[in-house]
Amino acid sequence: AGAAAAPKDAVPASAPAARAAAPDAGPASILGGLFVQRLRIEDGLVAYTDAALVKGKTLQAELVDLRVSADKFRFNEPVPIEASFRTPQHEAIALSGEVGPIPADFDFARAGFDLRLKGEGVRAHDWAVWAPKLPVQLHSGIFDCDVKAKGSLTAPIATSGFLSFTNLALTDSDGAKVGPLDVRLDHDLTADLPNERATIRKGVVKIGDLALTAKGTASAWTTVPAFDLDLDVADVEVGKVLGLHPKVAGALPKGMKVAGTLGFTGKLMGTAKAPGVKGTVRLAKVDASTKDLSVRGATGTVVTDFKMEGKAMRVDADANLQTLGLEASGARVNGPVVLKAKAEKPADAWIVDAHAVLDGADVAFKDQFRKPAATTLQVDFKGTSKADRLDIGAAQVRLADMRVDAKGAVESLDRQALRLEVGTSEIDLASLARSIPALTKFQPTGKVRLAPTQIVGSPKAMDKLRLTGAATLRGVGATAEGLPKPIRDLTADVTLTGPGAETKGATLSVGEERLTVDAKVTGFAKPSIQYDVKAPKVNLAAWMPPAKDAGSKPGPREVQDLRVVGTAQLGGALAADARVTAKRAQYDTLAADGLDGKVRYANDVANLQDFT
Repeated sequence: AGAAAAPKDAVPASAPAARAAAPDAGPASILGGLFVQRLRIEDGLVAYTDAALVKGKTLQAELVDLRVSADKFRFNEPVPIEASFRTPQHEAIALSGEVGPIPADFDFARAGFDLRLKGEGVRAHDWAVWAPKLPVQLHSGIFDCDVKAKGSLTAPIATSGFLSFTNLALTDSDGAKVGPLDVRLDHDLTADLPNERATIRKGVVKIGDLALTAKGTASAWTTVPAFDLDLDVADVEVGKVLGLHPKVAGALPKGMKVAGTLGFTGKLMGTAKAPGVKGTVRLAKVDASTKDLSVRGATGTVVTDFKMEGKAMRVDADANLQTLGLEASGARVNGPVVLKAKAEKPADAWIVDAHAVLDGADVAFKDQFRKPAATTLQVDFKGTSKADRLDIGAAQVRLADMRVDAKGAVESLDRQALRLEVGTSEIDLASLARSIPALTKFQPTGKVRLAPTQIVGSPKAMDKLRLTGAATLRGVGATAEGLPKPIRDLTADVTLTGPGAETKGATLSVGEERLTVDAKVTGFAKPSIQYDVKAPKVNLAAWMPPAKDAGSKPGPREVQDLRVVGTAQLGGALAADARVTAKRAQYDTLAADGLDGKVRYANDVANLQDFT
């Protein structure tokens, strides 16, 4: 190694001019005038021992077969260099390219470089001992790389190439075991180290089957990292993502099982203290289940905008699922679902504004409700959720041409403690019966409407439930088992009085008879009823038709000015007391005026008392 065969314009190191200039020239000027024909190191060996890096431990490293080559260069010009070495474990590192020129003040940080680094078979877990502050413990992993870098430590550095780990296994700072898995990073970026800013033209990270592509900018990585990145996560099986790290699976609710395919395209922006994610999540045949929840075959997209700052969060989501199977607490949804939702969590409460469209879905709740196919069903909700409390600013359910509105609060979700105001549009009972199987057998007709009504209490304690408001019934009809004649044209105004309800002047028809009813109900757990029923005329022949073999034509069979006043107890065995009066009663040739008597019904037996 040394200087040899210098060109004609070179100044030999022993030239008198160079020696004469040395007292006035700094080392840079001396090196700048020095021409090196050839520099070689072959079959070199470097052994290094460090007893200070890790307290109480001596570290040793050895590089063998060291080769360095540089030909025809001056130090004030870029120096071409080729270097390589191995370790006793047959790991290979090679470096090639140019370094320099060396600044006159020997500030090597400003020295430029244009280098290529190649590494093969590097045992990362063996070299990890030289990084005692590494936040993870490496157990295995073979490192390979092929990276190009051009620039200087004081100017932007352009770098491209790949880094990869094969069979990487580690324990993280929380003691969780990760791997073994394969990791690869392909990149093309420019990093301005002094200004802490990087422009990523392309970055592809592959961790097992997970592939993430990014481009954009990142900055301030030693203070509060900031980023503005375009991201794309290729579609991947959820189970394989959950297997990458225990914390990923641990973020799911206890006992939840997930399968299917997920992908994402969007942006990551903001800072480490206030990050934001905006983009589209792709779902294909996603299944998720817990003890109380089952999701099957979810396929579609979710457009989301998520921001977080400290404990504050905001999420905007627009889900369009072509297929969804959902079961939770007796509710079932199958088919397409559209959901638009905004949720904010400024502190310890969630503020939610949501709109759901289930027009094309099959929706049911146990055996109590089932939406007919192709029937409009839309839900709107605005409210706040905090701990066990739900405050409802406005909620609306629209089924076909029916509407239910609600506001108020569920003061305890666990106890179902309600303080609500609920009202409805005018509801067509025949249409409603198509969704509520229990009504179908009654073949209901007519319309009902619930005016804004206050509901206080809990369905779990019906004896304490209070309803205050009003309801109207117009033209209501039904066929009830046990009634020989259908009820028709029931018209009533009902006042809900808190612990009960009452109506005055309600009218209805039963068969040919037209009735007027006053009634009062007290209590919802075990209702007590007071009633006053009037009928100007009752056709007994309609209720008790003559035998088919009757030999002669029957006479009049009717009751005039019938009135029944009494009470009844429900909620167990039926018990009732009534006073029955009538102006006149006639059955064929038998007639009576001024009927008056009492009837008591208990234990399935009716007794007539004090009859005159």
